[in-house]
Amino acid sequence: LLSFELARSSERARILLSAIVVIAAAHAALGLAMFYFDVDLQSWLMPDPRPVSGRLASPFINPNHLATFTGLGALCALGLLMEGLTRNVVWDRGRKIMVRTLLQALTGSVAMWFAATAVLLSALLLTQSRGGVVAFLVGAIALVAALALGRGGSGASGAISRRLTFVPMIVV
Repeated sequence: LLSFELARSSERARILLSAIVVIAAAHAALGLAMFYFDVDLQSWLMPDPRPVSGRLASPFINPNHLATFTGLGALCALGLLMEGLTRNVVWDRGRKIMVRTLLQALTGSVAMWFAATAVLLSALLLTQSRGGVVAFLVGAIALVAALALGRGGSGASGAISRRLTFVPMIVV
């Protein structure tokens, strides 16, 4: 109920999604650091050492819980990435202008969402959670369908929605 009230305006919804992405990316980055530097922060909180499983768990004890959290964060980051690309890329003035504005967007204002998506997806895959990956894929398909239906139309806007439909599939 609180998130429904907070997300009534698009600006507050963007802030809420941004907060989810930042928190999830911080957990994923901490987990990746723990995984690659072989640091066990869980033993500071629990008397038993963490079981050696080769799966990324981050501050979560169970890797499946981290997979759910990073999947949610990755979907939010992917949505913000798609929204940023829709606003910043010129899609209907030829291939050269589209590639130039796409590169400008990916190295400028949208770079943070692109990097967060990459970190979250790599953490999701390192959890080795089949359910988490399947849930993310189902969510990505629903996101693509919502974007295609919400931005459908003829002319330039229809072309934009058709092109944006393929970006999450390429990422996945």
